[in-house]
Amino acid sequence: GGVSKWMDLVERNPTPIRMHKMQMCMHPGFSSKHAAECAKALKTYCVDHLSRKGAACNAGEKRECQMDTECPLHHACREFECKAIPICHVKMYDGSGYRGSSYSL
Repeated sequence: GGVSKWMDLVERNPTPIRMHKMQMCMHPGFSSKHAAECAKALKTYCVDHLSRKGAACNAGEKRECQMDTECPLHHACREFECKAIPICHVKMYDGSGYRGSSYSL
């Protein structure tokens, strides 16, 4: 817990935005009966209703991720794929022309 847990979370996902997803039929306000009816209707909703309005109801491409939190450590979700985050090394000098004391970030 404490600071070390926070540091682990920051390293895993440095972006301070958190989103929690759940399938809409799993909403806590639904009874188990309503959740089952919703899941059944969801399977044909696009074809039965949205296709008439021009929606393409194909299965679509397989996505590895939608958010950074779905990727392994040191990876980020980019264009629905987990990509390694490049590590940048920066060296700063207190004098011009790369002279003087240096500090590495």
